[in-house]
Amino acid sequence: MGISEKAVTPGSGVRFAEKYNNDEGVIKPYDIVKGLRIDLQKAQEIDGKTYACLQVQWGTGQDGKKGGAYAGALILTEQAFSIVQIETALEKSFGSKSYWRLDPG
Repeated sequence: MGISEKAVTPGSGVRFAEKYNNDEGVIKPYDIVKGLRIDLQKAQEIDGKTYACLQVQWGTGQDGKKGGAYAGALILTEQAFSIVQIETALEKSFGSKSYWRLDPG
């Protein structure tokens, strides 16, 4: 986002470009679960719109090792959303065991 972690607030805006690089990051305070992380996966195209794909995942998922996803959110690219909106979508995904989509239209 181009700002320090300490400067991020619940109201901070996040915008994913239509073309972005996949990325993943281990959630260090919760590393009791092997490989717990939030991944930015390949963009998804739905009805002609492009969505960034965030997944809360665990494990390595390689070489036959176990892994999986707890939650996911599809976030319309080129549109700003607050940290709170993204957190809410992931919380709803945890509860429903399905992807939640952030799209104002």
